[in-house]
This record gives sequence, C-alpha cells and structure tokens, in this order.
Amino acid sequence: MKRVDVNPNIFYLYKHYQKSFYEIIIQRLKPGTIKLHKDGWLESEDISDSKLVKKLTNSKIQFYTNYASERVLSKIRVNYLEKIVEFLKTKGKVFLVRLPVNEDLYNVEETFSNQFNEIMTELAFKNKIKYKDYNLDRDGLFFEDGLHLDSNSSLLLSSNIGVWVKENIQ
Repeated sequence: MKRVDVNPNIFYLYKHYQKSFYEIIIQRLKPGTIKLHKDGWLESEDISDSKLVKKLTNSKIQFYTNYASERVLSKIRVNYLEKIVEFLKTKGKVFLVRLPVNEDLYNVEETFSNQFNEIMTELAFKNKIKYKDYNLDRDGLFFEDGLHLDSNSSLLLSSNIGVWVKENIQ
C-alpha cells in the first residue's frame, strides 16, 4: 500500500475489501462479539461451540490450502524483513517470533514453504538475534479457528514470549 497514514484507509478498502462497503457500517452498528480498540487490538468473545470452531478451522484450512497452491514464498518479503530487522537493531534488541497455529494449518504452511524455519534461523544468525518458532511449543493453546487463540491462550503465549525475551535480553 502506498498510503497507510489515513483512517479509514480508502485506498486499502478500494483495492482489497471484497465485501460490500455497507458491511462495514453494519458491523459497526451490530451489537456483538467484536470490538476494535484504539490501540489496534481487535477483541472478540471467545468461541466455545466445538462445532463452530471446527467449521471455522476447516474454512481457514481450505482458504490457506488454496492460497498456498497459487503462490510461493516471496524473496522480496524476506529481504524486506531483513531490512526491518536491521533498522530495528539500531533502536534496541530484536527478537524474531513465529506465532503458533493449529497443527493442520502448520502443515499447510510447511507445504507452502518447508524451509521457512531454516530461512528465519539463517536470518536470525546473520543478524545476531534470537528466533523462536512457537509451533514447536503449542501444547495447551486453544485455537478458535485454527489461526487465532482464545483469550486464555493469548495470555499464556504472551507470558511465555515475555519470559523467553527476558531470558535472552542480555
């Protein structure tokens, strides 16, 4: 996106929003389970219905399976990630984290790029920063749709990341 400094970002909406623009208004007026905070946190009510969780998870798996079948890992994006890391290193300590997803979605990601962890590990080594893939430590986490954690799991993961950063801050 050429412009990211406007709110609402009509350039983004015009180019990427696929639903009717009326849907934006309806979502804002509808009482419910989703609230966008001023700091960017999109809060949603936890989903406890196992059938709905399964349906949402299968939908995400299908979407990302189709997505992965049509694309390849972008070398340009990896290069820009490295530039971001280099810039952030001038501001302080940098840590690279791969957030966990449900095991089935992780398998889709691995099909898309089975060398992703190696690329991130190499990037971290080259830039003398720490990298951790939390997919290797997802036990006890609950995914509401295969991708997003429920609130308790979010708190647990955030705490785990905080401990890991604190252990590696020297």
